[in-house]
Amino acid sequence: MNLFKKDENGRTPWQNMLRRREARDSRERIRLEKGRLHWQILVLLAAALLVAVIVEMFNRRSVWRFFVFVTSHPLMFALDFLLIANTMAVSQLFRRRLAVISLVSVFWLAMAITNYVVICFRTQPFTLADVMLVKDMFSLITVYFRWWQIAMIALGVLGALGLIALMFWKAPRRERVHYGAAVVLLAVLTAMSWGFVQLGKNSGFITERFTTIKDAYQKYGFAYTFLDTFADLGISRPAEYSSDTVRDIASTVQTDTEPATNTDVVRPNIIYVQLESFFDASALSSDIKVSENATPNFHRLLQDWPSGTLYVPVVGGGTANTEFEVLTGMNLDSFGAGEYPYFTVLRDTPCESICYVLSRQGYSPTAVHDYMATFYGRNEVYANLGFDVFESMEYMDDLEYGEIGWAKDQCVTDSVIDAMNATPGRDFIFAVTVGTHGKYPTDRLLDCAQDGVQVLDAGEHINANQLQNYLNLARQMDDFLVEFLDRMEQFDEPVVCVFYGDHLPALDWDPSDLKSGNMFETQYFIWTNYGKRFQAPDLQAYRLSANVLLQLGIEDGVLFRYHQSNRVDDEGVGYLKELEILEFAMLYDEDQEIQDTLREFYGDYNIEARELRMGIDTVSIQSANLKYGRLLVRGDNFNEFSTILIDGTAVPTAYIDKHTLAAVMTSLPEGATVLNVAQISKESIELSRTADFPVEEIVH
Repeated sequence: MNLFKKDENGRTPWQNMLRRREARDSRERIRLEKGRLHWQILVLLAAALLVAVIVEMFNRRSVWRFFVFVTSHPLMFALDFLLIANTMAVSQLFRRRLAVISLVSVFWLAMAITNYVVICFRTQPFTLADVMLVKDMFSLITVYFRWWQIAMIALGVLGALGLIALMFWKAPRRERVHYGAAVVLLAVLTAMSWGFVQLGKNSGFITERFTTIKDAYQKYGFAYTFLDTFADLGISRPAEYSSDTVRDIASTVQTDTEPATNTDVVRPNIIYVQLESFFDASALSSDIKVSENATPNFHRLLQDWPSGTLYVPVVGGGTANTEFEVLTGMNLDSFGAGEYPYFTVLRDTPCESICYVLSRQGYSPTAVHDYMATFYGRNEVYANLGFDVFESMEYMDDLEYGEIGWAKDQCVTDSVIDAMNATPGRDFIFAVTVGTHGKYPTDRLLDCAQDGVQVLDAGEHINANQLQNYLNLARQMDDFLVEFLDRMEQFDEPVVCVFYGDHLPALDWDPSDLKSGNMFETQYFIWTNYGKRFQAPDLQAYRLSANVLLQLGIEDGVLFRYHQSNRVDDEGVGYLKELEILEFAMLYDEDQEIQDTLREFYGDYNIEARELRMGIDTVSIQSANLKYGRLLVRGDNFNEFSTILIDGTAVPTAYIDKHTLAAVMTSLPEGATVLNVAQISKESIELSRTADFPVEEIVH
């Protein structure tokens, strides 16, 4: 037999023998894989169980609490395990099954570790909103972490990515994927997960809406609650919803087509000051002992002026959600679990707010915040909330920074005064401070905390250093209040100021740490410089503006009129259901009949996005010259965020003073046509730019 003679296919007998052997071996491997299919499923379930255990330990930050959860809520742990197994079952569709299982496991572990870190820093768990904030988080990383910690995080991320790459390279590769079995397994697990959730909701075992997102993570586990923040967005269509229902609600509120106003009432400038992470420190329970009250001025103002308790939707973080309720009159409980409307519906949908209402009364609405314009997407969202002007830190002069990196809030006072001076009529100004924002170090005392308020006993739950650092930052905010009101007292127009805390600071709170036992309480007061005293009852944040407007004689706006037509303490099921129906109609229903109904009963209801101008003062170029190897640009209202652009390309810029910028260059790029100055955020996002300055006008 000639082993080298080729047949009609061009193969030798030796090659044919090898091919038959390979085919036989392949069939044998397939038979073995089929025989091991049940073992593969067991491995998948075992991996899912292990990951579920680790994830829940991180979620509870305690091994003991994990065992308490498993024993007290075994069905919820089973659901969390099932959901993780469901995501891992996708691996059965791939040849490198173990590599995909590893990838999914790394994802869940990374989410669990992130959740652990987020809870440590702000007490609230990790949700979809934080995923949307990931870009902004990079700008905050140096505030919350030291450089060695950042380096360790980077190494951890690189290590995880390297492990995944290694698994895909080295993991065994199956000869054939059993797609039929894989699809059946995936379908069964998906059906079981969906059925479990629906059965739980129908039986009341799982609530449709969470009381708080933090409690939900503890009661239902990380996997279910985290995924629910992705699935549950917006306001679901209420069961009782119809055009007739909307008409019935509207007709009981106001039958006039024109908003009722009282022309005898003084129309003052209206200023809201939302105090970041601020509350009356005397509200701490007797278990926590300090050397003195850290907020004596705020406490005195609460006693001297009309004041009350403000029930806010968040604790430890989520400033934008308190802001949303105050501005719009909408109840955040109507929205999805952990949702930030600033990231969802408000990105492309105008929403009636106090800005629109006051604009119809001749007010000019301005927002002031001494932090990045892009944070929470405010530079886009504020246009849909009816603001005309937004003064962010990128437009403020000579900012000073505190010990933990936030701007000092004195600049807010200057911007508020500038905003009122910039318009001939009355102003509505919504100001947000930042000085008491976390992080509050746990391992050291800030300089301001060395000799200030001393924590003698922090109780069982809160770190003493962290609390002492916060209280001394709160003392600085307390001083800011007095300085702000001194400036308002001297202003030559009537002014009403509403001060309130947006939420408790990001400490490891327990209800027992507060006298009231309610972690969703802050305080507010209403101050004026013209003698009028407002009423300030205890109320929900979404009812604050309606109460203020009513006392100013302004009865306008769909939700504000609705709130005004009900008792201030009415939180009954019927009231909240009707409120939700109106919210759905305003934000989500494009039906013409519904919109006509709203216009019929509420008059001027055409809500359109405003053209938002960035900065109170206009940034402009007056002249430019190129001499001695440098380009000098002269103009108005420059600051540290101003950057020279040549044909739209940024060049390294030195800020000299409010009227001068400089760039090192011996000549302009060939063919250059225009010069601009842009305000660019720390994230390298251009917020605005000046009018074009022709290159031919540059003096050489």
